[in-house]
Amino acid sequence: MLIVSAFILLNLIASSSILAQLSSGPKDAGTGSNVNGPGTIAWTNPGNLAAAGSATSDLTTNATSEYLQGTNYGFAIPTGSTITGIEVTINRSSSSNAGGNSVNDVDLYLLKSGVTVGSNKAVATDWPISLAEATYGGSNDLWGTTWTPAEINASNFGVSLSVLNQSGFGNRIASVDYMQVKVYYYPPGTQTYTSNNTYTVPAGVYAITVQAWGGGGGGNNGGGKEGGGGGGAFATKTFSVTPGTMYAVTVGSGGGPGNNGSSSSFGTEVIAVGGSGGNNDNGSAGGQASLCTPTFGAFSGGAGGNAASGAGNNGGGGGGGSAFANNVGGNGTNGSGDNGGAGGIGQGNGGNGGNQDVTNAQNGIAPGGGGGGKGSNTTSGTGAAG
Repeated sequence: MLIVSAFILLNLIASSSILAQLSSGPKDAGTGSNVNGPGTIAWTNPGNLAAAGSATSDLTTNATSEYLQGTNYGFAIPTGSTITGIEVTINRSSSSNAGGNSVNDVDLYLLKSGVTVGSNKAVATDWPISLAEATYGGSNDLWGTTWTPAEINASNFGVSLSVLNQSGFGNRIASVDYMQVKVYYYPPGTQTYTSNNTYTVPAGVYAITVQAWGGGGGGNNGGGKEGGGGGGAFATKTFSVTPGTMYAVTVGSGGGPGNNGSSSSFGTEVIAVGGSGGNNDNGSAGGQASLCTPTFGAFSGGAGGNAASGAGNNGGGGGGGSAFANNVGGNGTNGSGDNGGAGGIGQGNGGNGGNQDVTNAQNGIAPGGGGGGKGSNTTSGTGAAG
């Protein structure tokens, strides 16, 4: 993937001024509601999400609440912006943690068009007995889905929370003071490329920033259990340009099983190398920052995990995550017994390794996640494009 901003993301983005990531919020919900959910215990005073006081759920032993939903956040993200991350902050408490049993998250989702979507960000951490904030997501976390400004600006965009009383001996009152949301985005003028193209510098633009991710390596592809593929590297550069100049944009392809991911490039100014694939038990290396152009500001992709060690253990290694824009990608974990390892976390996550005889390895996730390595008698995953 490439991004260019007059700003670029290779994955490539382009725009008409040097682009900085912007944010809106944190904003409080304008409306709080109780909605039927995974449990049976309703929330009292859910409207307090938008007013003084707290919404509460009086949870009987081992009970799960219904959904507490905050909506009508009043965002006004400009049309044409690229949403890059969403952060939720919840101020919450439990009435007791006696016996080490408090209240825990069960489900925490975002709402798109009033419907829960994407990744469950619930964390199995005990709630404190005094109100305190917990933060979920972040500036580069889209919660497992994609977003448009219109979806964020809609009145039925929001947050949906359900909780559990861990105690088998006593009730717990879960209290939520607020569920705030902060949205990160690149403003209009940014262009994102997910396939090869040409970028022409617009009139009046004299500097651009390019961000690029290399393609992920495919999961290794030998005869038995195999290691995971490496995640793609990240490279970036801000430089002067002349209006009307054309640059070739190449978005690196993901490697098939056993093959390296390709480099993503913006002319000769920016090159982000792809992750490696291979054909043995050991995980393959991620794309290396030292091989990118320029090396300053570049980060390496995560390495694939190794296949399970020892005779009779046949799980594949997880693929490496691609590099973040500000950090290295996470390594895939090693296979264990006949179970595949987990894919590494990155701007694009690596695919999980395959389980022996049962589950094929997963493909990497764009941009640049490495494919999972196969377990015995299964198939390795493909690396994702940059």
